[in-house]
Amino acid sequence: MPVYHPLLTRKQIISTILIASFVVLITGLLGFFFFIKGRSIMEMQIKNHLSTTAAIGSQLFTGDELDEVKGAEDIDSIFYIDLVYRLRSIKESDENIEYAYLMRRTDDPDILEFIADADALDPFEVSDANSNGVIEDDEANSYPGDEYDISEIPAMQGDAFTHPTTDDEFTEDQWGVLISGYAPVFRTDGSVAGILGIDMQASEFDRAATSLFSPVALLLLLVLGLLISLYVLYIIWKKRMASFKEIEKERSSMLQLMMHQIGSPLTIFRWFAEELQNCRTMECNGMVLGDYLDGMQDGIEMLDIVFQGLVKADKVHTGSLRFEPKQTTLNTILRNVRESMEPKLRRRNQMLDLEIGEDIPLVLDATLMEEVIKELLINASVFSPEGSTITLHTSSDALRVRLEIIDNGCGISDADLPRVFEKFFRGSDAARYKPSGNGLGLFVVRAILERIGGKIWIDTEKEKGTTVTVELELGDA
Repeated sequence: MPVYHPLLTRKQIISTILIASFVVLITGLLGFFFFIKGRSIMEMQIKNHLSTTAAIGSQLFTGDELDEVKGAEDIDSIFYIDLVYRLRSIKESDENIEYAYLMRRTDDPDILEFIADADALDPFEVSDANSNGVIEDDEANSYPGDEYDISEIPAMQGDAFTHPTTDDEFTEDQWGVLISGYAPVFRTDGSVAGILGIDMQASEFDRAATSLFSPVALLLLLVLGLLISLYVLYIIWKKRMASFKEIEKERSSMLQLMMHQIGSPLTIFRWFAEELQNCRTMECNGMVLGDYLDGMQDGIEMLDIVFQGLVKADKVHTGSLRFEPKQTTLNTILRNVRESMEPKLRRRNQMLDLEIGEDIPLVLDATLMEEVIKELLINASVFSPEGSTITLHTSSDALRVRLEIIDNGCGISDADLPRVFEKFFRGSDAARYKPSGNGLGLFVVRAILERIGGKIWIDTEKEKGTTVTVELELGDA
């Protein structure tokens, strides 16, 4: 019976649904954002246009002219008629202007009174907007002295008498959507005699704002959402590919390590195994056998170094490296390191110059800290000429302690320096100075220091030497 393999696993189906939901969510959020942003921009534009129109229109009047019209008794005066015609010219200058009028304050802060209205001199036929032969209340024109309640219009209560402004909100009635703008009219002495008010049709704005959710706009948003989702998927894919490349690089480095570091001990074992085979057919004295065993022991030690390095790197990578902090002092750690390193340095006729400052009490894993310092000193020794001096300098303040390991060796090239703490990385000169290296030492060193809140950095100059600085926060140590 054939085995059925689904096109998508359950995990892939869930991922697809999540991505589709993400697209819909992004599309909705983008649509809402563009709707609000677009409406806000359009509203700002129409308000700016309206306040500018009111400001320019107010320049057609003076406060002294407004003072000449005091009430209904002035309807037939030349001053009133002139004001009405100027208001009408403002209204006719823009097809969107519905009303233009002049008002002044009264003793009641919530009441203004009309001075003049652009429609005040319209004939009966024009005023009868519904053509029913009767001038109804909502068709009646405003005349001097007519009161107007402004208790619910904040702009007319204050700002309109100081600078050009508009209402915050749009108003809607049977005639459409309107927004009002105002500007003060000044007397020659600088005082305010009244305000010019302009009501502008905003129906086109309302339709344009509503049309932001048209089918075409929605389709564009869907496409945009899809593109964003594809971009996110591309970033995820790119990161995965980078991870795969990093894994492949580590695999390649591991293979090179095995071929080089494990190949040498295997060659040693093979050679001595052949020699021991010869001992079956010929007599081998104890001294010869001892040499063979010493050689095989060297090979075992080489394999053990590789093995221990790999084990420690794996523990660092998985976070399973054990830390056992205990009370100790910096000088105790350095004395132990010096005793351990002296035989190795003596073989290369090198000296370790300790420039130790004040002894600092520490709480940390002394064994791991000693391994860190020894690894750095071994590197300094290997990459420095025989007979040279390696300096270990310490300093401290109230917050931190700093160790500097200074050598006058070959230095590190600019190309290699950014990668020296990478796992399995070996510099371009490493094979010449340290053939048995595995590229794990500095990787482990940095991981241990970071685990205890420390830092490490390197200053180097090619062919002149290197300074490796280790810094420990005393509060974290």
